Amino acid sequence: GLGGNLSAAHPAEQLFGFAREHRPTHDLNAAFAEAGVLQGRMFFVGNHAARNILCSKLGSPYFADLRIGFIFEKPQSMRIFLLSLAVIIALVGCTRTPGEGGITTVTGNVELEQRIVITNPANAVVVPAADEDVFITYGERVGPDDRVQTNFDGEFAFYGLRPGAYTVYVYSEDTLPPFNNAPDIAIVREFEIEAGEEAVDIGALRIYKDI
Repeated sequence: GLGGNLSAAHPAEQLFGFAREHRPTHDLNAAFAEAGVLQGRMFFVGNHAARNILCSKLGSPYFADLRIGFIFEKPQSMRIFLLSLAVIIALVGCTRTPGEGGITTVTGNVELEQRIVITNPANAVVVPAADEDVFITYGERVGPDDRVQTNFDGEFAFYGLRPGAYTVYVYSEDTLPPFNNAPDIAIVREFEIEAGEEAVDIGALRIYKDI
C-alpha cells in the first residue's frame, strides 16, 4: 500500500520517488517492459482501490497496470508520436493512386498516315486508324495496365479512371528505320487527370504505315 497524503501538491513526483525507494531497479525496468512503455515516470500503489482513485485523479496522462500495481505516466513524446502517426495514416488512406475506380473518361483518336515509301511523306494519305490497339499505363507502373481497340472512326476511350498521371501509346512503323524490317516504335502521349474531372480528351495520335 501507499501511505502519505495523496492530495499533495506533486503526487506524481512523490510517488515516483516512493517507487524508486521501495522497488529494485530491475523490477522497475521489468514493469516498464511489461507495460510496453519505453520512457516516462511510474509509481507503485499496492492497494487496488487506492490505485484506481489515484489514477482517475491524475487524469488522462496516466494509466494503471492492474497486474503489477503500477501507475504509469504516458510520456509526452509518445502522445505526439501517436498523434502524428494517426495523421499520416489518414493522409495516406485518402491518397488515391492512378488507376481504375474513378469517374473520369479519357478519349482520343488514332490517325493512320499511309505512305508509298515509309521515309517519304510525299503523296501520303491520312485516314482513321480502325481496329488499332491502344495501351494505357497508370502512373509509374511498367504496364501496360489496360488495352482497348479503336472503332471504325479511329476513336477510343478508357472509362472510370482516378486522378493522376497516365501514359497512352500505340505502335507505328518507324519513318526513319535504321535497317530493313525494323521493329515498330511507340507513339506516346502523357497526360494527367485532375481531381473532379469527368472527361479528358488527349487528341489525336498519328501512326505511319507504308502502302
